[in-house]
Amino acid sequence: MAVSRKTNAAPVGVVLDRLGPLAKRWDAKKSAADDARGDLGSIAKEVEDLGFNRAAFKLTMKLRNMEVDKRNDFLSSLNAYIDFFKIFAQGDLFGDAPTGVGPDNGAGEVSENAAHLQGEKAGKRGDKIETNPHPEGTAARAAFDAGWILGQGEAVKRNIKPLDPATETQASA
Repeated sequence: MAVSRKTNAAPVGVVLDRLGPLAKRWDAKKSAADDARGDLGSIAKEVEDLGFNRAAFKLTMKLRNMEVDKRNDFLSSLNAYIDFFKIFAQGDLFGDAPTGVGPDNGAGEVSENAAHLQGEKAGKRGDKIETNPHPEGTAARAAFDAGWILGQGEAVKRNIKPLDPATETQASA
């Protein structure tokens, strides 16, 4: 509902006089938000001055304020990405064990951590356990199955409706 450029009039039912107070409220909130950002910046600077990692502190504060399910999903995804890109991979000092912590643990197998995360996501999505892509008898297959069971538990918790105290039956959706 824009103002007509030809007549400089608002459409029927639109009162342009209401824009003034809304603009004042907007400006006040924007100013308060700018002040808050400045305060947060000074706190972050203080954190850094005390020797803490500023970015890690800010991420920690963000994670602390997330809902538990969203935080767990974020951290699971982050772990999977770290594994995939082999961010913490390092050569084995003794040469006997596989190298790295990524999806490929160096022996041509998926790491147990990555397989567990894959299984958990599959369980949360409701995939069948038979979708496990890892060979029978491997640690990755067992880790996927364990993750799948955990994910199924989370999915079930999300879908159970509380009992209705009046009737002691499941509440309808």
